[in-house]
Amino acid sequence: MLRVALCSTALAGLIVIASVVVGGMSITRLAASGDRGPSAALLHHDFPGADLGDDVGHDGQQFYAMAREPMHPAEVSKSLDRPQYRWQRILFPLAIWVLHPTGGGRGLIVAMVMVGLAAMFLGAWAVGSLSVDRGGPAWLGALVPLSPGGLITLSYGLADVAALSLALTAVLMAERRRYRWAAIAAVAAVLTRESAVLLLIGWVLGAFLARSADRRRIAVTMGVAPIVAMVGWFGIVHLVVAASGRQVVELGLPLVGWFDSARLWLQGYEVGAGLMSLVAFVAAGVAIKRIGARSPWAAVIALQLAFLSVLQFGVIGDIKNGPRAVLPLLIVSAIAVVTAAANHNGAESPGGLADRVGNTVAV
Repeated sequence: MLRVALCSTALAGLIVIASVVVGGMSITRLAASGDRGPSAALLHHDFPGADLGDDVGHDGQQFYAMAREPMHPAEVSKSLDRPQYRWQRILFPLAIWVLHPTGGGRGLIVAMVMVGLAAMFLGAWAVGSLSVDRGGPAWLGALVPLSPGGLITLSYGLADVAALSLALTAVLMAERRRYRWAAIAAVAAVLTRESAVLLLIGWVLGAFLARSADRRRIAVTMGVAPIVAMVGWFGIVHLVVAASGRQVVELGLPLVGWFDSARLWLQGYEVGAGLMSLVAFVAAGVAIKRIGARSPWAAVIALQLAFLSVLQFGVIGDIKNGPRAVLPLLIVSAIAVVTAAANHNGAESPGGLADRVGNTVAV
């Protein structure tokens, strides 16, 4: 697993860095800079004369701003479009700041890339380990860094892979009955990106549906602990950070966003996003057919599908966002499909693999 994780992560890093170098772009593009973006003034200050790109950029520039001075939320919030929403996702910029706690500049962007690569490595290791523990191949872990969603996440300095990797690490630790580590990973996942809670809750539901002997511990470590941490942190953010910025409609009526996106894709625009969505949905369909309702992955896939159904056009329609939105569904479905035969069609309960991998001691 470690070799697959290292090689695939290194390859992903080379692809992303090469795209910036070959394209003659400024290093600020690795922080998703944009001359019309919310953090443009800050980036112009740190990189005088740099070409930030004639667009609004993406969310990475705001992670850059937060990582630059995480202890001064009021000042940093001037460079954020929706301060309360952005500060809810504290762990990713905080990890960047730990690597480079001395302000902005080139060093901070390098730290962003390093944290992104570390997240890819963790995700590749976790997926590979989940696969091998269930009798599947180690190479499955390479999907995390080398999938379009993974590459886009690294290219724009985003937190999607970090949250997914931490959530899957929590699943792995729960399967191995290392519940203290599972709780830590689960809490870290939801403080990186709140939507990671869906994967965790899905696994808890899977434990109860499968009548796992460890379902209560799984519920506490992967359900109660992350939700309490998330609600507590969100409460602090809403007390400390003033509400401002425009409202963005990301959730709506089921399937409306998909109909809007499909019309765009059928006209030949942003086709890559549509193709990645199709691949993810096909993988989910195959997984559901093969694993059965008692698999812990079944509830995870069902929750992912329900969540995706209410996402709106801006989240799923374009190539920068769509592959990231379906990434958790794609990875979870791939694990379920590849390991289904080795796992008796997915019927083994959460935590039931601990004896196989030699981790029988609960902590």
